[in-house]
Amino acid sequence: MSKINQTSHHQSLRQIVLIGCLNAAFTFTQAYADAWNTVGGNAARNGQSLENGPNAAQILWQHDTSLGDQHTIIAEQPLILDDVVVTFLWPSFSEPDQTYIAAYDLNTGDEIWTRQLPVDPGFPGWRNRLLGVRDGQIYASRSGEGAPRPDFVYALDPADGHTIWVSPERIHQGGTESLSFAPNGDLITITYTAADGHQLARMDKNNGNVLWETPYIGVASGSSIPACTDSTVYMYTNGINNTKISAFDITTGAFKYSTPYVPGNTQQSGPMIGHDGTIYMNRHDAFMIAFEDTGTALVELWRTAMDGVPFETNAVGFDGSVYCLAPDGRYQRLKPTDGSVMDTTVDPIPDFGTNLRPVVDATGRIYIHNGASGSSSRLFCFSPELNLLWEMSGVSSHRGGPALGANGTLVVTSSGQYPMTAFRTAAPCPADLTGDDQVNIDDIFAALGLWGACPDPCPPYCTGDLTDDCMVNIDDIFAILGQWGPCE
Repeated sequence: MSKINQTSHHQSLRQIVLIGCLNAAFTFTQAYADAWNTVGGNAARNGQSLENGPNAAQILWQHDTSLGDQHTIIAEQPLILDDVVVTFLWPSFSEPDQTYIAAYDLNTGDEIWTRQLPVDPGFPGWRNRLLGVRDGQIYASRSGEGAPRPDFVYALDPADGHTIWVSPERIHQGGTESLSFAPNGDLITITYTAADGHQLARMDKNNGNVLWETPYIGVASGSSIPACTDSTVYMYTNGINNTKISAFDITTGAFKYSTPYVPGNTQQSGPMIGHDGTIYMNRHDAFMIAFEDTGTALVELWRTAMDGVPFETNAVGFDGSVYCLAPDGRYQRLKPTDGSVMDTTVDPIPDFGTNLRPVVDATGRIYIHNGASGSSSRLFCFSPELNLLWEMSGVSSHRGGPALGANGTLVVTSSGQYPMTAFRTAAPCPADLTGDDQVNIDDIFAALGLWGACPDPCPPYCTGDLTDDCMVNIDDIFAILGQWGPCE
């Protein structure tokens, strides 16, 4: 192509891209911080991350018990806040003094601090465990399994683990359950007193004070995990034999409306929300059901047969595709408009256990662990169309899934010899957002999916911000055009 034609080509492409960017500015209205805040990654629990994850099974660092790193019987869900990855480890099953919360440097794996939470003799609670991370605070509690075993929420400093505040009221969420967050970072959780029982509640992120509480009837262990939009909290409610999703006003806590009852096995996971506001019911061993919130009711849009496992999450791609387990054990991709099956993995997910918790990175790649231990364990990376890109065995997991954080670092906690493993691959050139060694139209589409302001704090700059202005905008599209072609 001549220099003149190449220039003309780029000018025409820039005009086309500019039109697309203006449309995208209105289409991609909801994005999530490049941290892993809670089970499911964010307040909507849809598995989305703005980070570009590893394109190969390249280990950045790994803890190894044979070299003196801490052994753990059960590996719990890691969470990521900026350059800190935090988890809670079970060296033994003894309660309450043989579990602890541990924070590590995301880039090196070096231990930053460990600690145990206080034990109240009157309410001894359960094991030390994580609830969520956000806005410079790590939330933890001894609330856990049992009937009931409530405890306070502790807000911890990521730098050294010291207590910033302790909530005045106790919460009761089980060992696989976690917080969600209001738009300003307030905590959405379940409080408990002997007099009032369980209540859905909003806690002030600055001091743990309860801002509102509303009566709440749970379903089963693993289901008390709210999912939130800017205006509404969605929860499974009404017990095992009348399971439905209920909507509550996130500002006042007022009950709004519910879905009809949907039969299925005992529900031990929470709902999910797409970035277009669609609410998804992952009814165990029955259906994935999409609902529209009309403002006055939750109206069913479609339902598709699915399998399910306890304590799982599902995922929504940035194009709206819905990912879940098919009845035959394969992973499936559903069309967001009608629930029809678009793609499946070639083979069933082998030896899958509990806690299938997928991650969707900024390019649409799907990372999922089969939840197994020992030689049966598998960590998979699939394309958006569910073609296998890479896999790794021997990294066990039991009660947690992968987490994706800063600089595209994917972290998996496990039992056995390798308690924690981090994966990272560097993009061969900055504008190669999809990691395919090419700067092309796919990278433009990736940038459109990341459109808007980088999450606070910025810097560090977010994926797609090639001009370091804390925005993914038309300037970054032009930067992609400037690096067009094969990476060198």
